[in-house]
Amino acid sequence: MSPNRDPNTTRRRALKALATAGFAGIAGCTNSDDNGTATSTDGDTTDMPLSQRPTPTTDPPSTATETNSYTGTIQPRRLCGEEETTKPPADPWETIEPTGIPAYHDDPNWRVMGHDTGNTFRNPHANGPESDPTVRWTYECGGNALSNRMVYTPAIVDGTVYAPLLREGGKGALVAIDAETGASERIIETELYLWRLTIVDGIVYVLFGDATAGAFDLETGQRLWKSGTVRAIGSLRRVGDTLIGTKGGVMVGIDADTGEIRWRKCKDTISTDASYAVRADQTVYNMAGNVRRNVSTGAVRTDAPYQLQYPVLDRGQLFGKPSIDTFVSLDWKTMGVNWEFTPDKGYEMGGGYCGIFEEVIMLQTDNQRSENTLLGLDRNTGEVLWRQSGKRLGPMFIATDQNTAYALSMSHAPVALDPKTGEVKWRFETESDVAGAGVALADDLLVVSNGIGKLWALE
Repeated sequence: MSPNRDPNTTRRRALKALATAGFAGIAGCTNSDDNGTATSTDGDTTDMPLSQRPTPTTDPPSTATETNSYTGTIQPRRLCGEEETTKPPADPWETIEPTGIPAYHDDPNWRVMGHDTGNTFRNPHANGPESDPTVRWTYECGGNALSNRMVYTPAIVDGTVYAPLLREGGKGALVAIDAETGASERIIETELYLWRLTIVDGIVYVLFGDATAGAFDLETGQRLWKSGTVRAIGSLRRVGDTLIGTKGGVMVGIDADTGEIRWRKCKDTISTDASYAVRADQTVYNMAGNVRRNVSTGAVRTDAPYQLQYPVLDRGQLFGKPSIDTFVSLDWKTMGVNWEFTPDKGYEMGGGYCGIFEEVIMLQTDNQRSENTLLGLDRNTGEVLWRQSGKRLGPMFIATDQNTAYALSMSHAPVALDPKTGEVKWRFETESDVAGAGVALADDLLVVSNGIGKLWALE
């Protein structure tokens, strides 16, 4: 990558050229033409659409090697390969002063699913739509309800929306969409479907349809590496030189520069496509995990007395659901309990991640009549601050910006609320009732998706 050129600045320039040429998206209409027309006059092919560039994205044989003896079989209550025998060290923080602050927590971009490695879904720099939103543009990324679209994961980096595209025959592509105009360009094409984006320092990390991971240079489209088999993981997170992939009981550590698999741990655990680990202080905690691990080696750092579903880490507090009857706040350093919350009689904890807004924690409960109640709790005490009830709530994700919480359900329309009071600000009705949800939030733009890969850019 050229040290003098920002790939996202380059990408935005190319996309704006497309918009000038007549490819800009029209608000409320589907933009399905992503064949760009920008050309380069100085010999640099960066600004050229894929069809006019050299073909650096042809998939060569994988050169990455695996460093463990993974057998490809999971035994009940056993780890992949060898049985876990490592005990936590006497002083797990001997060389680290833990902060409990996840990577990218103060990032104005949305470069990983969940915004940061704490799953907070909070972008403190964004200012999305507070009143009834207008559709700035839409985009069809292809697929159907059975093609891994249940949780669809766009990213927004420096004014460009990046999204996986499903091509004919199950092939993949990465499309770059100008956040302002909706003008789009395919920047990478692959023989395998790709998804689960993470974008760091001009490199996009993806999962492939054959249960491997890969990395591409965003500026050139060149594939940098393709890993060995990592199993069916659901997310990738990079901090430093390590890429962590997780889903349910599966966790793998990958060298971010070479794709070499450094370590792998897994056990039988019920999981969902929205299964994301939390990571801070060179330590990773997986969904429903019973230990925390060193990100570089996979070694056990500490035990985890609560096996939390949908863990969220924010400013030294680890939130999650150890059971359908309880929601807890734990101290990240000690894993001691700060407070516990029990739902009202007849209700239980709903699925999905809690939302974070300043000193308010938002979570859902539901009953057997499918009536959902969204709650706002004091993050320091667990005291209930407000309640918002209805049959069309029940979010999987709650994204927040400077003023608004956006509740994204797997089966209902997105809803915007005042995070301080729970008052509903607006509800966005889509024409589709397909189950699925995804979100990215940056600047003044909220991008939401459904279970068949359609994006709506709302302002």
